[in-house]
Amino acid sequence: VYIEHQTFTCNNPGTAESSCDNVIGPNLVETCGYGCNEGTCNIPQVEIISPGNNEIIKENTFLLSFNTIDWEVLGKGNNHIHFHIDNVPGLSFSDHLMFYNGEEVIELNFVPGPTDFATWINNNTLRFNNIPNGMHKIRAHLATSSHQSPGNPESSTEITIEVQACVDDDNDSYGNFCDLGLDCNDNNPNINPISSESCDLVDNDCNGMVDENNGNCSSNEICTNGSCTPVECSQDSDCD
Repeated sequence: VYIEHQTFTCNNPGTAESSCDNVIGPNLVETCGYGCNEGTCNIPQVEIISPGNNEIIKENTFLLSFNTIDWEVLGKGNNHIHFHIDNVPGLSFSDHLMFYNGEEVIELNFVPGPTDFATWINNNTLRFNNIPNGMHKIRAHLATSSHQSPGNPESSTEITIEVQACVDDDNDSYGNFCDLGLDCNDNNPNINPISSESCDLVDNDCNGMVDENNGNCSSNEICTNGSCTPVECSQDSDCD
């Protein structure tokens, strides 16, 4: 960065012919590592637009969008961006998910070709794939052609998210983190809060009781030990 600087020179000092000259010219006041704009050094920055910090995400696969300032995300051999995520099997927080716009790909560390953990979507969006339920920290940081950070604090950002995707092993729409609610038995699609109670020694409707309302046996049967048993009457008073 240069500014206009005025330099004065005294000619023949201490004599009757003394005079002063001045020269106005550029003077270097700061060297910018990543260019300048109108006399101010560029500050490479990255921010995660979505998801937001501390956001709860209801899917195991989700999109992340970002924005950069004073930094063009290009392809291999140029400026790009790295992502990190923790608590993912097979992936550590120190692993680099390298986002390249030139090749439209995300590579894991220095392994050529796409990775299963994330997918390139567009110039400022990627998709994380099959992220397990739980808390996760996500970091994005700018990277030079040699995979080094510019070094300024604004060149890196970090958020925390929680994945709460519906766990429904029996596909009856009930389960942990499911919109309809919990399932008391996620291994049997016929057992859930909207199922009808049966006479079978099982809590079919997840209300904490077994074979209530006579297990929905017919009017001439009684639910006994998990079976609807016909009622036999020897006289009318036995059936009251």
